[in-house]
Amino acid sequence: MSIHSVIDSIAGSIFSGTMVLVPCLVIIHFLKISTYRINRLVLIQSLNTVLLLGSVLYIIMWLLRIYSAIFLGAEYEQYVFAGSFWFFAATAVINRILLPQILWVKRFRKSLKCPVIIVGIWVILRMINLIMLLLSLRDFSMGIVFNIWGNFLTDSLIYITILVITYFILNNKKRQLKLA
Repeated sequence: MSIHSVIDSIAGSIFSGTMVLVPCLVIIHFLKISTYRINRLVLIQSLNTVLLLGSVLYIIMWLLRIYSAIFLGAEYEQYVFAGSFWFFAATAVINRILLPQILWVKRFRKSLKCPVIIVGIWVILRMINLIMLLLSLRDFSMGIVFNIWGNFLTDSLIYITILVITYFILNNKKRQLKLA
């Protein structure tokens, strides 16, 4: 297993988990459901911090892809950047690299509005990508659809682990500031 596939797996699980958790937080916010023993503001900040971490990992992954396309002469990677599927690569860069960069600002990192906007744009662009992919395939089989959900359990476990660790780190930091 190469470093590229490990980074891709971790970054993919972060983005998949964010797409699941953000609508849950929106429902909790609008229905005013009280979360016992969970500090909602720290949870939102840890979600945004993990999203920023995923964006940084995705930057590293794309730098590795560019390196393998230019210097190693990987034919697949060159096709991704210059072939007929360049639109998918461009939307991936916009979705996973450019949009989360706003979370470097602390005010946005503590807000629930930023991940809602980011996930909303992800959903729209993912639907456009799916429609374009389905239109470009001549021999469409349902195996492609089932393979999309193949690693869901692994991605969920990775994301939950990263989010819980980040939550406890930020929650302990907040407690230490209260005691000081």
